[in-house]
Amino acid sequence: MPAVMTFSRGLLVGVLLGVMTIHAQSGWAPLWNGTNLDGWTTWIRQPEPSSEVPGLKRDAGGSYTEPIGSGRDPLKISPL
Repeated sequence: MPAVMTFSRGLLVGVLLGVMTIHAQSGWAPLWNGTNLDGWTTWIRQPEPSSEVPGLKRDAGGSYTEPIGSGRDPLKISPL
């Protein structure tokens, strides 16, 4: 491998490690714990008109007017 490519890759790795260290020191927190999805919630968009979701508003054409939202899963579609 040419010396220029080795130097370029080394420089890139060094910069990435430096950026990761800066973010870790400035209060950043990882979104995933590396094991499971504990602490996560679902956010579900507007369902298709063919779905029946009790309590969700529809317009005159039968389409839903709002998303199901966060932390609700009345259709039991989420693996969380």
